[in-house]
Amino acid sequence: MSTDLTKLPLDQRIRLVQDLWESIAAESDAIPVDPEHVAEAKARLQEYRLDGEPGDSARAAVEQIRRGL
Repeated sequence: MSTDLTKLPLDQRIRLVQDLWESIAAESDAIPVDPEHVAEAKARLQEYRLDGEPGDSARAAVEQIRRGL
C-alpha cells in the first residue's frame, strides 16, 4: 500500500505524525533499549550525582541557545 502523503494538507500531516508518535510513546515499554545506551545513561547519571553541580536552569539554557543562533 503506497499513499502520497504530500497530497494531504500540512496541518493533517502534522497531526498524523503527532498521532503516530503518541501511539509509539504509549507502548514505549515494548521498545528494546540497547544495553550500551543504558550503561551510558547510568554512567552519566552517576557523574552528575558525584559532580554536585546542577547546571543551568532550562530557561537559562534556552536563552543561551537563542543567543548563539
